[in-house]
Amino acid sequence: MPTNIRKQFELIIMIFFLPCMLAASETKTSMLEELYFKSGMEKQYADIPAALKEGFDQGLKIDTGKNKMSPSVSIAIRNSIDTSFSSELVKADILACFKSNLSERDIQEILKWLDSPTGKRCTELEEAGSAPGILEKRMEFEKNIKNNPIPENRMKLIRKFNQATSGTEAAVSIAEGMQIALLTAVNLSMPEEMRMPYQAMKNEIEQLKPKIRAILEPEVITGFIYTYRTLTDPELGEYIDFLSSEAGRKYTTSSIKGLKKALEDGSMKWGRSIAEILNNAEKQTDT
Repeated sequence: MPTNIRKQFELIIMIFFLPCMLAASETKTSMLEELYFKSGMEKQYADIPAALKEGFDQGLKIDTGKNKMSPSVSIAIRNSIDTSFSSELVKADILACFKSNLSERDIQEILKWLDSPTGKRCTELEEAGSAPGILEKRMEFEKNIKNNPIPENRMKLIRKFNQATSGTEAAVSIAEGMQIALLTAVNLSMPEEMRMPYQAMKNEIEQLKPKIRAILEPEVITGFIYTYRTLTDPELGEYIDFLSSEAGRKYTTSSIKGLKKALEDGSMKWGRSIAEILNNAEKQTDT
């Protein structure tokens, strides 16, 4: 077939099927919106700015050097956390990762789980486990289990669940992302000649990951014991079965990958905001 005729033929085919392709894309986007809402991620990740603000406030208390930021600058930097790590930006990064890694069949399988009685119950417990003021309740719970140890059969299930969810790795990724964000803020607040290159900063955090993992794993395990304390062993087994399925594994991997990207993107955005705030402060000082 002559090249020019073949190109025309391919164009006709594309025009003919384009509405179907667009409809399929819209369907997948709609399903992913549903997945994000039903998974409880929207509520669970809403506290990221608050956690970063707390870390930033602690950093300010430690920083007593001559280059300490003025109150107005530190307030401006603190406030810029909300826009850099907004729930809309976090959601966009996670959904983009889902869209790239999950097929429509995967999404249907995940939604089937989320719509199941046990799936709904697990989402409710996860949302409750990340609610404000939960830390005090969890600490009280930890005191109680020291005197009343968890049965070994239950602990085996919890450890299996941690493995199925990549729970420890997810916690390490979140900690890594937040460290990068906070160190970016500290780094950019210093004189230019004292700043560490971004990649060097990432490499230093990477070297700390084994220590971070060792610290976080017991915390993650205890968190799972607390969050799913009212689930029966068979219900927890159902959750593990879903997470161990092909769709469940892709769902877990994509969730962690998307959240990590959201934190990295937020760090870069926050870094640019900090640079702008500091530049404006210098201009005002010069004038």
